Amino acid sequence: MPPILSYGSNLNRLDLRGFAERNGLPAPRLHALGRVWLTDHRLSFGYHSRSRGGGALDVVPATGFVVPGVLFDVDAPTLALLDRKEGHPTYYQRHEVLVHRDGHVIPALTWTVVPERRVAHVEPTIRYVELVEEAWTHWGLPLHALQQAVADDVPPVDKAFVYGTLCSGHEHAACLPGHRERWAVDGATCFDMGRHAAMRLGPGGHVSGELVHDIPELDEVLPDLDARMAEFGLHRTLVDLGVTWAWSWVGDPWASDDRVVDCWPSLRPPSRVAHFHWRSEW
Repeated sequence: MPPILSYGSNLNRLDLRGFAERNGLPAPRLHALGRVWLTDHRLSFGYHSRSRGGGALDVVPATGFVVPGVLFDVDAPTLALLDRKEGHPTYYQRHEVLVHRDGHVIPALTWTVVPERRVAHVEPTIRYVELVEEAWTHWGLPLHALQQAVADDVPPVDKAFVYGTLCSGHEHAACLPGHRERWAVDGATCFDMGRHAAMRLGPGGHVSGELVHDIPELDEVLPDLDARMAEFGLHRTLVDLGVTWAWSWVGDPWASDDRVVDCWPSLRPPSRVAHFHWRSEW
């Protein structure tokens, strides 16, 4: 069974345990695997929950947006408990999504509101927000993302760290409009693959490139670049540059150490150096 992604009240173990007790169900058994990102989705309060007396959290597909959450292994009784708590398949529906952790893509199960039950933003109750805030604080999730959803003002990630053929003056640079500045990151490794470069996330290493700001029309630009970079065996993920979050295209190339380079192609020295944060620490 794939692991499950929790992003809302199911992160609050007291709330989940209380539901099980009130309904005579076995106590939930969850084993945390770590914090993850659900990419190209937006956190939303677009559902009115009668049991909560106001808006309840949902995630909706939205290119360029991200949702933080926690990945868990669960047993069959706990999965059944979560199905019942979420009202699957009448109110929320369980389905598979892809989450990101340290550059790796992991299939997971999560629950989202049935499309025909989605509405415009519904103000959540103070108690519900506090319940979720307690859980997010416990798991170390970024509270500002929750607060933005409460205010119905969730921004997309409109920055990208690029290297290789996406750098200024090279083959795919024109595919990514926006303001650019020289940038570099520690905690990643760049491989010269001949026609292109490939960046692998992991401790050690140094990659020079550019940070692209204010990318317009994300819903068109990002899918186009995803298709182009997929030809090189790269996929888009979210990376922590210390002062900001940004998209980047990464992979796990089968390459020897003699292909490791600081940058591809040659670039002027970067104006900024950032450090990737490992083990999903944000």
